[in-house]
Amino acid sequence: LSLFVDKDADFNYVNIATSLHRLGVLRHSFVKSYTPLLHKLVDRATSSIVNDSKQWDSRELANACWGVAKIGNVEAPALFEAIAAEASKKIATFTPLNLANTVWAYATAGVEAPALFEAVAAEAPKKIATFNPQELANSVWAYATMGVEAPVLFEAVAAEVSKKIAMFEPQALANTVWAFATAGVVAPALFKAVATEAPMKIATFTPQGLANTVWAYAKMGVEAPALFEAVAAEASKKIATFNPQALANTVWAYATAGVEALALFEAIAAEASKKIA
Repeated sequence: LSLFVDKDADFNYVNIATSLHRLGVLRHSFVKSYTPLLHKLVDRATSSIVNDSKQWDSRELANACWGVAKIGNVEAPALFEAIAAEASKKIATFTPLNLANTVWAYATAGVEAPALFEAVAAEAPKKIATFNPQELANSVWAYATMGVEAPVLFEAVAAEVSKKIAMFEPQALANTVWAFATAGVVAPALFKAVATEAPMKIATFTPQGLANTVWAYAKMGVEAPALFEAVAAEASKKIATFNPQALANTVWAYATAGVEALALFEAIAAEASKKIA
């Protein structure tokens, strides 16, 4: 941001987009006193997209909205509106990473963009074979989070996930089944693949990942005894790090699925009493 102040007049669209993206990466070290400068940078980005739209390509558009969403708590409606309009026109030039990061950004920021989501849902299936696991997970997570239906996209993602399941990290596994369950999309092969893969990586699941995973299976009525057993054992070890919502979702999942897990329920009861007190 200091560089932006010093070189304001020389900042072009690449510098602006790169700065926003970098600020997103460094969000944990962002100082509130920089907020006025951030808003100035956002305004410059918006003005540049509106007045010089031809020079903004897919990478810069995706980086700009991703950075703002990643920083969090940044009101930038005009910027998101400008990016949505321009991205929809250039959607054919977006790479899988740019497609996934763009819808992830809008979902994270809670910004509705129907035309953009429709364009991405049409474009992504054409390139689905080159999506990596994180991009697949982030894409369906965004649509589920925003409540946007995209049956063709979800079908394409389900097929691709089954092929690449061994490469999925725990968070991507959890987010994917959560997205399908939240969207109410039936995908037997996908849920079977995740149920097989997840237990092998269960030790590295976060509490939220554990809770979201069993919640998804219970919501969709998909039986996965080995998965539920693995989650119960791991959740019992990490129960002190579960927040109230994760505790509630886990109990609901096991009760709804009709899976007995006495040790887990005892651990949750003890932990819940501490958090209530």
